[in-house]
Amino acid sequence: MMEDLSISRIVRGCLQPVGTIVRKNSSEPLFFYRDEYLESADAMPLSRSLPLAKRGFSERELKPYFDGLLPEGPMRTALATSLEAREEDYLTLLGCSGLDCIGDVVIRRVSEGLAWNAGSYAPLDRSALYEVLSGLDALTASNVATRLSLAGTQGKVGLAHMPDAALSDGWLRPVGGAASTHILKTSSISRIDELELLCMTAAEWCDIRVAHTDALMLGKPVIVSMRYDRKASVGEQGLVVERLHQEDLAQAFGVTSGAKYLELEGGSYHALAELLYDRSSSVLKDIEQLARVAVFNFLVGNCDNHLKNLSVVYEGRTLRLAPAYDIVCTTYFERFSREMGMRLGSTRNIDAVETQDFDLLAHDLRIGSRRLRRICRELRERVVPAVLDAGERLSDVVETLPYTAEDLVGDMESRLAVLA
Repeated sequence: MMEDLSISRIVRGCLQPVGTIVRKNSSEPLFFYRDEYLESADAMPLSRSLPLAKRGFSERELKPYFDGLLPEGPMRTALATSLEAREEDYLTLLGCSGLDCIGDVVIRRVSEGLAWNAGSYAPLDRSALYEVLSGLDALTASNVATRLSLAGTQGKVGLAHMPDAALSDGWLRPVGGAASTHILKTSSISRIDELELLCMTAAEWCDIRVAHTDALMLGKPVIVSMRYDRKASVGEQGLVVERLHQEDLAQAFGVTSGAKYLELEGGSYHALAELLYDRSSSVLKDIEQLARVAVFNFLVGNCDNHLKNLSVVYEGRTLRLAPAYDIVCTTYFERFSREMGMRLGSTRNIDAVETQDFDLLAHDLRIGSRRLRRICRELRERVVPAVLDAGERLSDVVETLPYTAEDLVGDMESRLAVLA
């Protein structure tokens, strides 16, 4: 029999019950906020698409947020197979893997009760780390064991890392609901890991707020991305991790993962800018960040800039645009689409973008064209040195990176010309 699910948040280290997804007594699942939560001082919506209300939310309303917490593609298939569940049964998958989700949300079966143990951490030596990252089945087994759910299509695992340790050491496996601090990713597509490492490192060098990204060489490059929805410190009892509430744009606008390439009404950049003007605690900085991300994605050829690859982090009643993540040059690969995840000016085709499209982008973002042109000029001047410098500085981890950096610069030539 399908079980009801208990939805909670971790607030100041304590479990705060938020609501319930009722499955047994309804023809379709319904989500209800708890009355006690609605009346509490800490009450905030799980999602922009699930506002605080004393009513039941239908499956059409609840699915974008909750299904959006789960992986997609091969990772979803592997998770369902491991749990002996159907891929489309997203609530069963969440009930078995929702102790460490994106943000501060915890999802469990109601039969597990409301007692909460913050969990613990088990050390991982290099050989154990290598085993965890050896393949899709090993990644899935680790995530299932820790009941962790990560959105996205890439093979990835959530682990914790001691803040004061070198990247090659200090790795821990979360146990019993403890929070991860880093996401480690591998790819079956040759060179995509190198390209992501270059793009993310160059973006940081170009003063774009990004999830700090590094790499480990464990037979092949492994991308290591620090979770921006976690704050880690070391206390008397060891590692202490605070969870921050966040959601991606698809969840915020009530769009399912399968429709993540949908253009929002009025344009996705325009819709996000309107959200930031309405809710951001630092509007000018966030709009500037959004503009820089849009221009940088264009320059490096990242067409996979869909709704699930931009997020917001909540700060009580306000929010901030989250650091950028998953920036990779997709135009390097001939078989990948040249259609961008978000329209830039008048077009979604990256090869059709013209100089005047950036004036239209400025209009969408409600900033002056002169200000956006300054951003374009700055990034155009900085991106090539940033990519080449990243290739040289990280060559001790991935020795082929300088050559990949030169290939990336070559791929950018036509787009650099557009901003000339």
